[in-house]
Amino acid sequence: MTFLALVATELRRFELRRAVRWMVVLGLLIVVVVNVVQLARSEVSAASATSEHIVQGPNGPVPVRIAHDAEDRRVRVGRTFEQTIRGLGIGLVMFGVLLGSTFIAAEFGASGLSTQLIFEPRRVRLYVAKTLAVFIGAAVSAAIIIVWAGLLQLLVSALRGSTAGVDAGWLGERATDVVRASSACGLGAVCATAVASIARRTVVAVGVLYGLTAGTGFLGGVTWGEPLARVSPMNTLFGMGYGDLNDPEGFFGLRTLTGAVTISLVWVLVVSVIGAWWFERREIR
Repeated sequence: MTFLALVATELRRFELRRAVRWMVVLGLLIVVVVNVVQLARSEVSAASATSEHIVQGPNGPVPVRIAHDAEDRRVRVGRTFEQTIRGLGIGLVMFGVLLGSTFIAAEFGASGLSTQLIFEPRRVRLYVAKTLAVFIGAAVSAAIIIVWAGLLQLLVSALRGSTAGVDAGWLGERATDVVRASSACGLGAVCATAVASIARRTVVAVGVLYGLTAGTGFLGGVTWGEPLARVSPMNTLFGMGYGDLNDPEGFFGLRTLTGAVTISLVWVLVVSVIGAWWFERREIR
């Protein structure tokens, strides 16, 4: 079997995982609920409102009426979808962790790897194929969720909002955002695959990476730990998924998207090498 055929086989395994399908469906349903709420709230208030306040005058309390302009709560996909992708980018990294953890760990639990190794005894080659399949599968799943969110937000904007600003240039910029956020999800899944290949348990792999997220937050709260938090794998993946690193205090001082991507790739390479080494040496029954 050629390497590309092996990757395709692993990608089909990933696609057919029941847990993967349910998680993607759940993500799509959450997006639907959010957009239904936005549709219900998308409006301009009918009239200017007034409110009465009591202020202290020279001769005692005096009632004062203050007029407020009509509140514009219309959905504007041209203005808001970029922020939507940023928010999704962080959540999708955690989504990728779940996808990556459930893939190879479930095969350990079901004893399916021993059968696979009969047909493909070169373990490192098999591990690399699984890793590529997880990255592609997680990234495509993330892209589907983001595009689905964009289509629904566009529909809500067309029905009860505004589609101003949506043009070819805007579509090109958002396509770049989708690729960036989806790639962050895929890299998160690859990290989780490496941890799961060592732990052999989905819950352990998820616990390690979610615990690392909490630990990063703790380190970022103390002066001596902030440099460590800045370069932690979860922080750099979150920064990559979010995309906007102009805030000097955001992501513990992570300044550039290029830096976030570079450090993320280094972490992914390191944990993948460790995962492949462990996968090659451990007994598999």
